[in-house]
Amino acid sequence: GTSSLTVIGQAVGTGDVNQTKYYMKKMFIVSYIANALTVALIMGTAQWLVLLYDYPDSTRQIALNCLYMCLAFQFVTYPLSFTTPAILKATSDVKYVMFAAIGSMILMRVGVCFVLTTDMLPFKMGAMGFWIAMCADWVARSILFMSRLLSGRWKKSSGLLKEVPAVPIPAATVGGEGAEGLTVEESAPKTGKKRRTAMFRQMFEEKYMRFPEGKAKAATFSYDDGVKSDLRLLKIFAKYGVKATFNLNSLLFDCENWHGRMNEKETFNAFSGGAHEIALHGARHIFLNKVPLPEAINEVVQNRLYLENKFGRIVRGMAYAYNGYSDEIVSALKSLGVTYARTTEPSYSFAIPADWLRLKPTCHHADPQLGELLNTFLTASPADDFKQREPWLLYIWGHSYEFDDNDNWNVIENVCSNLAKRKDEIWFATNGEIYDYVLAYNNLVYSLDGEMVFNPAHFPVFIEIRGKVYEIPAGSSVLFGK
Repeated sequence: GTSSLTVIGQAVGTGDVNQTKYYMKKMFIVSYIANALTVALIMGTAQWLVLLYDYPDSTRQIALNCLYMCLAFQFVTYPLSFTTPAILKATSDVKYVMFAAIGSMILMRVGVCFVLTTDMLPFKMGAMGFWIAMCADWVARSILFMSRLLSGRWKKSSGLLKEVPAVPIPAATVGGEGAEGLTVEESAPKTGKKRRTAMFRQMFEEKYMRFPEGKAKAATFSYDDGVKSDLRLLKIFAKYGVKATFNLNSLLFDCENWHGRMNEKETFNAFSGGAHEIALHGARHIFLNKVPLPEAINEVVQNRLYLENKFGRIVRGMAYAYNGYSDEIVSALKSLGVTYARTTEPSYSFAIPADWLRLKPTCHHADPQLGELLNTFLTASPADDFKQREPWLLYIWGHSYEFDDNDNWNVIENVCSNLAKRKDEIWFATNGEIYDYVLAYNNLVYSLDGEMVFNPAHFPVFIEIRGKVYEIPAGSSVLFGK
């Protein structure tokens, strides 16, 4: 319970619903494992434990019966009745936990015990009645706390599900009529709560990056190794209009038996069209953090020189082979002109990367949480959250040969199909295109009062302010209309 309070509290603090759900499930699993081990240990030693007390055999038998019954109930209900309230308290749902615990204790632990151990019934159950009441309390707590958790109300109490103004702000459109000309006081409900109105005004003034055409969502894919299965994957990507980055080695063209790698000619023919990005994956696909730094540097240098000379493109992205990296490697990559490098560590979020050389994807295509994450990405929107309207990035990675190994090409087909249905809302881009766009947004130059912005990039950048999306043309300045 105490551990759950700390872990879930930290997850809630990130503001990420999916991450919070993930750790809730994880804490339940840990709790059940620990509880099962404890129950097994006590149950296996119970007959010897009762011998520690100098009681008659009949009393020892009663103690054993009570203990076995409690252990049976504990195995099922204890994590539900004690881990769950800790989780709810971590989401600030404290009042419900307090009243539910007190109510259950009075009605079950005290009330049922009184009924079973006094003259209210034609028979008295003695010590067994007391422990039946205790188990009844656990069952009641389990029902009360789990129903609360499954209802999803914890999202509101934790602040992960924010309230929006009663009167909606007009929908933002690129170059269209948004909330221009409206003050917050005019669009907000007249509740008399000046503090809340001031908060809405503050959030309404903040600036948020939007992707090309003013879209609030982007999706990208990253696939490693340059294998023959990539040919089928490329057809699926072309069919649905999605874009990806393919991370290639440069000294393994003779390793066809290693997951079906393509030879040099096949690799060039597959990726020379320019529809997708190519990126580094190390010349020999080795752990960069398990060789001397000069060798690791040479691994990257040789990989980049080959790809740039062969494909006639500047190659600046990378994916760490075997997720092998260190602070020393990251520092070296900066000096080698590598702008981003993907890890295999899932973020389980849609947040724009903060550390591009330790880039965490949303998840692997085989991750059990992909379905839930994809559903959230497709059905919800950054605009649903009044306080945190940052754009979303869905970043999926993997190896295409895994679809052959597991005979589940339908997974990537379904993902791309569902994304394509929302193409009007989602920007499909390579890893490098997203990096360049975010960099261009971060390099916008503002006037002191924040009402004018200049875009030094060679392509337009979009920004949302006051419910309206503005296009900032390349090399141009724009004055925001109040």
